[in-house]
Amino acid sequence: MTKPTPRKPAFTSTPKWAKYLLFSFLVLASFRPAQAQSVRAFGNDVESFSKDFSKHLNELMGKKQAEAKLAEFLPYFMAPDWDMDPVQRETFMAVAREMLRRRVVNTEPWLEFMHLFQAWSWPAGQFEQGQSDRFFKELQREFKRASRREMELFLHTYMGLTQGEEGFAVRLYDDGQLSWWYLDGTMEVSPASYGDTATFLFKEGRLIGRMKNDSIEVANVEGLYDPIKGQFKAVGGRVEWLRAGFGPGELYADFPAWEADLHTPGIQVDSVELFTSSFMKEGMIGEAVPILSLGHFEDRLTARNTAENAIYPRFEAYSKDIEIDDFFEGVNYKGGFSIIGQRFFASGSADEKARFTFRYDSTEVLELRSERFVIRSDELLSPTSEVIIRLGDSDSIYHLKSEVKYDPIGQLLRINRPDEGLAMTPYVDSYHNLVMELDQVQWKVTDPSIYLGGLNMGSGSPMVLESDQYFRSARYAALQGLSLENPLVKVDQVGASYGNQNITLYDMAVGLGMPLEPCGRFMMELAVQGFVRYDVDKKLIDVLPKTSEYILDHDNRRDYDVIRFVSDVAQGMNARLSLLSLDMEVVGVQTIALSDSQKVALFPTQQKVLIHKGLNFDFDGRVEAGRFTFYSRENKFNYDLFMFNMPAIDSMRFSVPSFELASDGTRPLVRVRNTIQDISGELWIDYPTNKSSYLRYPEYPIFKSAAPAKIYYDKAYGGVYQRSNVYVNIDPFTIDSLDNTSTEGLVFGGSFTSAGIFPVKRQDIRVQRDYSLGFTEETGPEGWRSYQGAGTSTGTIQLSMAGLRLNG
Repeated sequence: MTKPTPRKPAFTSTPKWAKYLLFSFLVLASFRPAQAQSVRAFGNDVESFSKDFSKHLNELMGKKQAEAKLAEFLPYFMAPDWDMDPVQRETFMAVAREMLRRRVVNTEPWLEFMHLFQAWSWPAGQFEQGQSDRFFKELQREFKRASRREMELFLHTYMGLTQGEEGFAVRLYDDGQLSWWYLDGTMEVSPASYGDTATFLFKEGRLIGRMKNDSIEVANVEGLYDPIKGQFKAVGGRVEWLRAGFGPGELYADFPAWEADLHTPGIQVDSVELFTSSFMKEGMIGEAVPILSLGHFEDRLTARNTAENAIYPRFEAYSKDIEIDDFFEGVNYKGGFSIIGQRFFASGSADEKARFTFRYDSTEVLELRSERFVIRSDELLSPTSEVIIRLGDSDSIYHLKSEVKYDPIGQLLRINRPDEGLAMTPYVDSYHNLVMELDQVQWKVTDPSIYLGGLNMGSGSPMVLESDQYFRSARYAALQGLSLENPLVKVDQVGASYGNQNITLYDMAVGLGMPLEPCGRFMMELAVQGFVRYDVDKKLIDVLPKTSEYILDHDNRRDYDVIRFVSDVAQGMNARLSLLSLDMEVVGVQTIALSDSQKVALFPTQQKVLIHKGLNFDFDGRVEAGRFTFYSRENKFNYDLFMFNMPAIDSMRFSVPSFELASDGTRPLVRVRNTIQDISGELWIDYPTNKSSYLRYPEYPIFKSAAPAKIYYDKAYGGVYQRSNVYVNIDPFTIDSLDNTSTEGLVFGGSFTSAGIFPVKRQDIRVQRDYSLGFTEETGPEGWRSYQGAGTSTGTIQLSMAGLRLNG
C-alpha cells in the first residue's frame, strides 16, 4: 500500500515537544490504583482530557499495562503539530466521549482506537491527508448513530485493515465468531476523491472466510471492499471443492463479477462456470469426460466440516436439458445437475424432471425420472423416482414414486416401492392390462429379462396382479362404510363439474362437504387406489376414469371382470418380464378365478402363467368350468373373446346329478368314473362383453371339441381291456351349460371298437347307472355279428366300467 512520507515538525533550539513528553510522564506518575475513581467524563481541553483518558485506561487495564500503552500514545496525542490542525484530535476526543457515554468497557476497542488514531492521523500517520480526513469524518459520522456493539465492530474492522501488510493476512471482518480475511495479495486505500466512504482495493490474493472449524476460500480474486457495509465487490475468483474431499483441479468453479456481504457466513454467485471430470471415472463410463457448465454457486460456513458430511459448496446448473449419451454404459442422461458438498445430483424440476434412459440391445427399455438423483462413482440413487418400463411403441409399466439404486459397475438396477404416502400406489401395466401390487424390480441391464416381486423376506408377502377392469362389490362397500352414499359418487360429481382436471383441494373439500385436512387424507387414500391423481405439493386433483367406471360397475351399467393373479413364493422373484417377447412369466400362482357366476377357475401346473399383451395368457394345468374339469396343456386364454383355446386336453372329467334322490329331495353331484381323453377344443366362459356375468346367458360356459376324442376302459378288471383295442372314438361335440348339464341329456356320438369282438359300431355314449360312460343296447332278434362272423350275440349289450357285458 502507498505510505506517504510524514511531514516533520520544525524544531527550535529549545525542543517544544520535550515539555509535552515531560507532562505525559507526570500524568502517568500521578495515578494510584487505590485512589482511582471511575471516570464519568473526559475533560474538554487537551491536558485535562489526557489526564482523564489515562485514568480511564488505567482502570480498564491496570497500571502496568496502561502505562506501557500510554507511554507510546500520549506523546503522539499531545505533540505540538496539532496546534496547526486540531480537528482530528478533537474528533478523537469527541468519539472517546461517545464511547464512554455508551459504556464501552472492553479494553480491546480502546486500544484499537488509540492505534487507529496514530495510524490515520495526518501528517504523522500512514495515509495521505485526504484519506486521513475522510477517516475521521467517517468515524465521527458512524459513531453518532452506532450502538456499542457497532462501535466495537467498526474499530475492530478498521484495525484489521490498518494492521495488514502486503504478503500477509488482512482481516476484513471479525465479529468473534465469523471472520473474513484477504491473504497473499496487495491492498490499496481509495483516494479521497472517490467519495465520503473509504474503500479498499485488493488484488492477486485469496478471500478466506472462517467460522469455528470451517473455512471458505476464493482464490485469484480481486475486489473492492466497503468495511462499513461489509460489501465485497469482486471480479473473478475460483473455488475448489477441497473441503468436500476432492483433489486440486478435480472440481472447481470460476467466478465472473460478483458481490458478497462479509457480515454473513456465505457467498452466492450467479453465472459461474463449473468444471468437473471427477464424478465420471473409469468403471462408470470408461473414459473421463470433463463437463463445463454455467450455473448458480453457493458456499457457506457450517458445523459440518468433514468431507463425508459436507453440504457445501453447492452448484446448480442453469440448463435442465443437458444431454449426455452413455453417462453410464448403456444409459443416457437428459436434465440438469447440481452438486452439494461431495455429492453430485442429476437434477430437474417438478415440471421437467431429470431422466436416465436404460437401453438393451440399442432399444430404450427403462426410464427413471426424478427431480434429483444422487450420483456417485459406484451408484445412482433416488428415493422418489418415477419408473417407466417401455413395452412396445406406446405401452409401459409405470410407477409414480419408487426408490431406485443402480450399480454401474455391476450393472444392476434395483427398484423398491416404499410403503408410505403416494408411493403405495400400484404399478400400472398398460401392455398386459394389469394393475400390480409389487415391492421390487431387479434388472441386470445386460440381460434380456426384468424380474418383479414382493418382499419375500419370510413374511410370505405375495405379489398381486389384477386386471385393470377388476371390480368387487366389497371394495366399493368398504369405501362407503356406514355412509348413506358412497363418496365416490360425490367425487365423480365434483370432478365432472371441473372437467376432472386441476381441481384444487379446497374446491374438492367444499364439494364433498369435508374439512380441508381430512379431505387431503381422503384424496391420498383414493390416489393410492387409483381413483384420483393427487399432487400433494400443489394441492391439485385429477379425477381418473376409474372413479366413474367403479360407480357404473356397481350399478351393473358397465362390464368388468374378476381376473386376479396372486403370486406367492417362499424366496426369489415372482415374475420375469422378457424384453424380447414382452411376455411376463408369473410363478407361485395356485389358482385364478375367471368367473364367479359361471364357476370357472384355473389351477396352473407348477403354478406358472405366461401373460401376453392385452391380458391374454398361457398355462398348463387344470380348468374347472361348472361341473367339468379339464386337465390340459398349452391352454391359451383370449381376454377379448373370453375363451380358451385348448389344443392339448389330456382328459375331461365331469360330474352329473345322481339318478336317485337324496333324503332331502335333491340330487347330489356324482363324479363320472371314467374320462374323455385326447381332446382339443375351445372353452367359452361367457358372452365376450359379459365378463361380469351380470346378464344371464344360460348356455355358458360352452365347450366345443375340435377333433375326435377317446374313452378308455383299461381300468376295468385290472386292465384286461387294453387301450389300443377297446375304446370309444368320440365325435367332435359341443356341450353348453357346463354348470347345469343334466345327466340324461348328456350324449356323445361315437364309434365303439371292441378288440374284434364286434365290428366297429356307431353308438351314443351316455352316463350309465354305475356313473361311467358307456352304452346299453338291445341287439334285437337278428343279434350282433361277433368274432369276425364266427358267431352272433343276441340280448342286451352293455359297456361301462363294469366291462363289456351281454345279457340275454
